[in-house]
Amino acid sequence: MDEFSDRVTTIEELKEMTESFCKSLDWNKFNNPRNVASSLSVEANELLEIFLWRDEKELDSFFDDPVKREKIEHELADVMFAVLTFSYMYNIDLSETFRKKMEHNRKKYPADKFKGSARKYNEDK
Repeated sequence: MDEFSDRVTTIEELKEMTESFCKSLDWNKFNNPRNVASSLSVEANELLEIFLWRDEKELDSFFDDPVKREKIEHELADVMFAVLTFSYMYNIDLSETFRKKMEHNRKKYPADKFKGSARKYNEDK
């Protein structure tokens, strides 16, 4: 099994890798909430740009094309890098934060009312 995979690598290990990388380049002096949040937004939009103006058939094929898949993976990793940077800089426990948010979402979107629906919680049926 690969040493770095979702099954064996913890979020804490990823945060440590991110922090070590940033420290080695002396980037923490640039890492304030605005800059890191901006980076997150920019990277998420670079991921989105890959799919812009593509039809559904073409979108499905992206994951079968090794070059396009690698580009998607790199952009997704850039998004994750920004999330991990923000979390280590401001001591945010991502697992606990995510668990709390999912609990909040379960209350906001009960399955008996929203299953199979893309509407927002504040939209009428």
